[in-house]
Amino acid sequence: MPLLLYTCLLWLPTSGLWTVQAMDPNAAYVNMSNHHRGLASANVDFAFSLYKHLVALSPKKNIFISPVSISMALAMLSLGTCGHTRAQLLQGLGFNLTERSETEIHQGFQHLHQLFAKSDTSLEMTMGNALFLDGS
Repeated sequence: MPLLLYTCLLWLPTSGLWTVQAMDPNAAYVNMSNHHRGLASANVDFAFSLYKHLVALSPKKNIFISPVSISMALAMLSLGTCGHTRAQLLQGLGFNLTERSETEIHQGFQHLHQLFAKSDTSLEMTMGNALFLDGS
């Protein structure tokens, strides 16, 4: 009996039951379609553009922003607009409306939100945006 117990104790560390799987940080990017890569690229461009603008306004201050939250909030805001205002909001986020439809943009943000929600890392991220409409 003790021999069986020792054998099991020696076998467990090599069995894969106790191993920690490292998550490849590029796995999500590799599995993305070209459509989602374009959305990610536009979001990155928006984030750096916004950061550079804010730093130029206050060069001696620390800047702390959540570009994903800002871009998601502006994309949500665009849903309540129409015409030229909607186009300006989406173009301000870095999207070319001749290359990508508004539906694709919003589906991309939905996919991004789901990706964050299903993240397998040990990090915890909570996001919250709300859009309030004035009916008057």
